[in-house]
Amino acid sequence: MKISATVATLKERLNEYVEHVKAGSEVEVIEGGVPVARLTAVEPGEQTASRPQDPGPIAAAERLFLKPAAQGASRRDRLARAGALKLGRGSPRAELLVPPSGERLGDRILAALLAERNGER
Repeated sequence: MKISATVATLKERLNEYVEHVKAGSEVEVIEGGVPVARLTAVEPGEQTASRPQDPGPIAAAERLFLKPAAQGASRRDRLARAGALKLGRGSPRAELLVPPSGERLGDRILAALLAERNGER
């Protein structure tokens, strides 16, 4: 038996559709009136518990960003290994380590905004 469901409906009632699939039905996923995916049951020979599970790209990204540095590598190192961060070489130029001199940008704007808020303007 074939059942059709929109993406929104599938999100709302996923458990129900999974039960239909377990019972032998096939669920066709519709987006914008066009079939985009099909949910089917796993074949009995594929249901081995020893089969390694692919964590998928979202789980891999979560490992990069959420795991603590207790694994021996810092977050920066994990991101660099994954190609999400490019590490610089050498030391920064000396002039970049000194704060700029003169009036800070935005001080006059902040003063004007505060004066307007207080009704002075």
